[in-house]
Amino acid sequence: MQKHIHSQSPVSPYAGVFESDDDGAVFCAVSLSSEQEPDVDDVIEIFTKNELDAINENSDIRIMWSKDGDKCALLINDNFYAMFDFLKKEGHTRNTTSTPESGWTRVAFKWTDAISEEFSFDLVQKRTEKLNAAIHDVKDKDNERSRLMLYRHLMHSTLYIPITGSDPEAKDNLYYIFPYDTTKDGPTTRFVLCTFTDEKSCEAHFGQFGIKYQPVKANHVFHNIQNYDVFAVLVTTPDGVSIVVERDEFPIISILGEPSSLQYNDIIKNMAPLLLKPAEEDLTQAPYPEIGSILDGNPEIKSAFLFRTTATHSQLTLGICVMDPKTAKLGSLYQNLISLLQRHQSDNEDDSYCVTLLEPNSFLHSMVKQVVTPFFKRETVDI
Repeated sequence: MQKHIHSQSPVSPYAGVFESDDDGAVFCAVSLSSEQEPDVDDVIEIFTKNELDAINENSDIRIMWSKDGDKCALLINDNFYAMFDFLKKEGHTRNTTSTPESGWTRVAFKWTDAISEEFSFDLVQKRTEKLNAAIHDVKDKDNERSRLMLYRHLMHSTLYIPITGSDPEAKDNLYYIFPYDTTKDGPTTRFVLCTFTDEKSCEAHFGQFGIKYQPVKANHVFHNIQNYDVFAVLVTTPDGVSIVVERDEFPIISILGEPSSLQYNDIIKNMAPLLLKPAEEDLTQAPYPEIGSILDGNPEIKSAFLFRTTATHSQLTLGICVMDPKTAKLGSLYQNLISLLQRHQSDNEDDSYCVTLLEPNSFLHSMVKQVVTPFFKRETVDI
């Protein structure tokens, strides 16, 4: 894929150039002078020929400049790939094996608060534009695809949140939540958190009432708000378009945004109901009684679960736990179960089935136990 992107510093005689062709992709640092031809100061290899499938015509490739105009960064799909510091003559990159030009040094790229501050305005502005577009898409057509795109952009965005304190810099501020509906003869029944994607709109709505606000990363918002009696978060764009994110959506945004901040058990607890659901089949009907008899007749089986993923039209899965996965001989068991399920499928063409082994304490096993009651359990053992 041939691509050429050129960006000049708004205040300094420097430029950054991204070029790609069938042989690879590079990022170049260029010095500009009115008296002579531009000089290529340094070249960083971004992709080799074999790595070019990482980008395509739809890839968002941008060159951003720091506030002082002396540093430029290459972003591909909102991810930093390289950065040039023209004053220090440094090329920061994920791949430090390439040799720098004379007088320049190669530095392993590391994300720091200083880099975030250097490029914050352009980066936040671009991410906010994408979030606003995603909100408009949900408003126009609220479906699974538009919601997933909304989650994707919320994960990397900042929201402006009303707070109860008078000092926006204080760390102990609480979110200011509002009643969503009330009854004439009783107290408020539900609360909502009102947020904005831009500071100006937040100030216009809350400033007139003396309510302070602060910017908070969206994934932190959706993690923290789970501790409040809030049923939904309202997210509003600068042009007044609002969408509602309901409580059952909070966990997936908080987890996808920053999974490393959560303990393993917290991830299991939050992710399980989002990914798995119990089977709703009538277990008194064929083939389930016969499946139960087969499992009960095999002493190696500890327990079994019937579940589906939360995706639309997902297949029914029979998850099996055994006494000892290392010694269990399950060949004939699997064959009998699959044969039975296939016979049942011939009578119900809309059904599809899967049989899988649930390894003890595996991620899948832990999630299944979180949301599904055992279909079969041997009385003398733990599930």
